[in-house]
Amino acid sequence: MESKEQAHIVKRGKHKSTHDWNEISKILDDNFIGHFVSMRGDIPVVLPRAYGRIGKTIYTHGAQKNGLMNANIKDNYASMTVTSLDGLILSKSAYHHSINYRSAVIFGSTRDVENDDEKIQGLKAISDHMLKQRWEDSRFPNENELKATKVMAIDIEYFVAKINDKTDPGDNKEDLDLAIWAGIIPTSTHYGNPQRAEYCSPEINLPEYMSELFEMQNT
Repeated sequence: MESKEQAHIVKRGKHKSTHDWNEISKILDDNFIGHFVSMRGDIPVVLPRAYGRIGKTIYTHGAQKNGLMNANIKDNYASMTVTSLDGLILSKSAYHHSINYRSAVIFGSTRDVENDDEKIQGLKAISDHMLKQRWEDSRFPNENELKATKVMAIDIEYFVAKINDKTDPGDNKEDLDLAIWAGIIPTSTHYGNPQRAEYCSPEINLPEYMSELFEMQNT
């Protein structure tokens, strides 16, 4: 069985891996959905969760009876992975099809955040990861909502990223002249047009921080 120190060491495709915290923090900050694993008896269960980051601490939240978080807190340890899909690598042979991606895995000790000040900081970090300035533009959680919400912190101890950024599919020499299209299709995340809630007055304008998001996306 691997130790915690060994679990973050990449064995296959090691040349694509990095332990550079600057690279890893950028991957973490470019995403807000992470996949967490916990054991339900003998069965491993992987679930997606929204998260936020403050320094080398990851925060995620849910109901007080959330099974995954309670299992992670009970184990005093957790891992999370996030992935950005950057492109489809389409070679002339099916064997060489692949993707361009940036993937990070973090490992660390878990805490049940019970202090209200840190809990609010963690919830704000999650909100900021989804959409900057939305937290300040929302009603803050009241006392009952804070009590009903569990916030789990992962204090990061180990981390690793794996990055594939090919600019050419790299077909076999004998396949180069096949009459099949080959190349790379870049992929990215885009936001659709905002859809106003039925109960939201049309006199309330779209906030500037949302308008700026769409302007940056369309430039």
